[in-house]
Amino acid sequence: GNELMEAVNLGTRGLPEALDLLEYANVPEGTARSEERIRNGADNPFDIRMWCLGNEMDGPWQLGHKDAEAYGKLAASVAAGMRMLDPDLELVVCGSSNHTMDSFGKWEETVLEHTFDKVDFVSAHAYYFPQLMENGSRDMASFLASGVDMDGFIKDVGAAIDATKARLKSDHNVYISLDEWNVWY
Repeated sequence: GNELMEAVNLGTRGLPEALDLLEYANVPEGTARSEERIRNGADNPFDIRMWCLGNEMDGPWQLGHKDAEAYGKLAASVAAGMRMLDPDLELVVCGSSNHTMDSFGKWEETVLEHTFDKVDFVSAHAYYFPQLMENGSRDMASFLASGVDMDGFIKDVGAAIDATKARLKSDHNVYISLDEWNVWY
């Protein structure tokens, strides 16, 4: 399989477009989208195994931003459809855009209530940077302590997964995908 992680657009698009993209990328031949890929010069499928169901859908800056309930229902539908076309995919549902979102925790649990047995991962995004101080310097002490925040973030997402798993009485496991992380400045 391909190590690339691909995302489907669940902001302004939905299930039909996700299936078109999956068909284009992974179906070997004989369908409208696979034949289009071949005409475009890629004879072999890309065989992308890991797919994100949107990106940072809790963020009001996102085109097509949704609340957790609407996003969870859409992600569940798209996950089910994608698995019908390619059952062995690894699917990543959107967690909170960052640890400081007002909806953090509740977002994860609501989304997972709808998607738990249909997905493999919930995303966690974190960016850290030293805050600019009044004197023009950067607060390096708090920046160097960002690992403590990351520990808490991972534990909190894990707790949301565990709580939802218990509430649903599921045997399925959902893991954390730390698919955006970086330091700034």
